[in-house]
Amino acid sequence: MIKRIAFAAIAIFSASIAHASDLPYNSSFAPAGAAPIAAVPNSWTGFYIGGNIGAIGGTKDGSTFTGTSDGNFSDGFSGNRVTNSTKAGALFGPVVGYNYQISPSFVLGAEADYNWANAERRSSFSNTIDIFTGVATYNVTANTRSQLDSFGTLRARVGYLVTPNFMLYGTGGLAFGSIKQSVHAVDTLAVPAGVATFSDISVKSTKTKVGWTAGVGAEYALNRNWSVKVEYLYANLGKSNVSFPGDGLYNFAAKSKNEYQLVRAGLNYRF
Repeated sequence: MIKRIAFAAIAIFSASIAHASDLPYNSSFAPAGAAPIAAVPNSWTGFYIGGNIGAIGGTKDGSTFTGTSDGNFSDGFSGNRVTNSTKAGALFGPVVGYNYQISPSFVLGAEADYNWANAERRSSFSNTIDIFTGVATYNVTANTRSQLDSFGTLRARVGYLVTPNFMLYGTGGLAFGSIKQSVHAVDTLAVPAGVATFSDISVKSTKTKVGWTAGVGAEYALNRNWSVKVEYLYANLGKSNVSFPGDGLYNFAAKSKNEYQLVRAGLNYRF
């Protein structure tokens, strides 16, 4: 969903800019003796600062939950019945960068940004094992929650100037984020006489994950100093692993992929 929204926003933004660029300049609206407004920058070269605001969400696939056994009662299991859900959140933060225009049509640059974020992903798992041919039933249920609290990138940009003040660009580089993960697991044994709970365990961790990001964007120079942009990024921050011993038949491990998509708008000031 976020990817479709992002590309639709970039397409609308690009079409609007292209249409505006084709409109003729009407000097009758300018005051007498006034100099033309310098809407086109002399060059994109220079340092800039700015801010971003947008939305970020995680992908729904990739979580696993496993149990390892000593083999006395049952073999280990893997989480092939995992149900995932995601909740997109907002992100916003500052950006700093540098552009170097190498020709009338191409711009190279580097950009760094840091964002406060609030994207959440939940997974649930359940597994039932028949023990001693129907004499007892072993049940495992687990829930995991992963929350991205902050997100940043350090990227290169390669831009193509459709017009002197309108640039389409590709970007990619390093990505990092702070991720809080919590796991709650319960395993029980059901026999004709009743149900016994072996484990009821909760584990939490917070880690800074490092990975990569890539995306596309469009930026329009309003004048020599100010520009606006829209941008889509895919970010892969690797995997989060949490393992812990149970009090029953198994030791448990939860694994989640930290993959995100984001779309954001930005305002930059070039020095």
